[in-house]
Amino acid sequence: MAANYEQRAVLFLDVLGFKRLINENRQDLIEEALEITCGQHQSNYEVSAFSDNMAVSLPFRHGYELAELIQFASSITLHLLHKGVLSRGGIAVGDLRHKGNFVYGPALVEAYQLESKAATYPRIVLARDAVAKSLQVGGNAQGCEEFIRGFLRTDFDGFDHVHILDHKAAMPFHIMLPPEALGTPGPISFKALIDAKVAAVNKALDNNPATDDHSRAKHEWFRHYTAQYELHYTLVRNPPVAI
Repeated sequence: MAANYEQRAVLFLDVLGFKRLINENRQDLIEEALEITCGQHQSNYEVSAFSDNMAVSLPFRHGYELAELIQFASSITLHLLHKGVLSRGGIAVGDLRHKGNFVYGPALVEAYQLESKAATYPRIVLARDAVAKSLQVGGNAQGCEEFIRGFLRTDFDGFDHVHILDHKAAMPFHIMLPPEALGTPGPISFKALIDAKVAAVNKALDNNPATDDHSRAKHEWFRHYTAQYELHYTLVRNPPVAI
C-alpha cells in the first residue's frame, strides 16, 4: 500500500550535549522549550520528540508555512541557547507523513541528512530547493519568496540557515529579555534584542566547552556570526522592534 503523504515543511532538530543534560538531570528543559515554543505558534503543527532529536512539521495551506516553520525554529533555538544548550538542524519541504510520534517520508530523511551532514555548526540549514518547493506547493503567494528569505542568512558555504540574530527572528521575549527591557513603555530596542541573544550564545558556548578541533570550529563559527551582527546593530540606525 502506498504511503499517505502530504506536502509539508519539516524541521529535524538535534540537541547537542544531550548526554550531559541527562547526567545533570536537566533533560526536562527540552520539553519546556517545546511547550513554550508551541504555545507561541499556531496549533496546526505536528511535533515528535525522541531522545535528543525532534521533528516538527506543518502542512501547506496558504504558502507561508515555510516562513512559519523557520520562525518556530528560531524561537526554540534561542530558548535552548538561553538555557545553555546548543542545537543543530535541517529544514526540508516535500512528502511527509506525520501524525503524533508517527513520522516518516522523504522530506524527513532530507532534513535529517541536512542536520547530520551539512549543518556542521550550531545552525539550522535549509534544503537548497526548500524555498522553490514552498512557492510551488503553496501556490506562489505574492511576495512570499521575499518574505521567507527575510528570515534567512546565506552562509560562507552557500547554505541558507535560520538567521536567529536578525531583529525579525522570533524569540521567547519574556524569557530572554531582562525585566527592565520588558518594563519599558513602547517598542524594544535593537540593542536590547541583540544583547539578549549575544548573552544566550555566550552562555551556551561557555556551557559546552570546546575540547577538540571539531568543537573549536563550532565555537569559532558561532562567535564570528555573533560578533558580526553585534557590530551591525551598534552601527545601524533603525526604529525599535515592537512585540
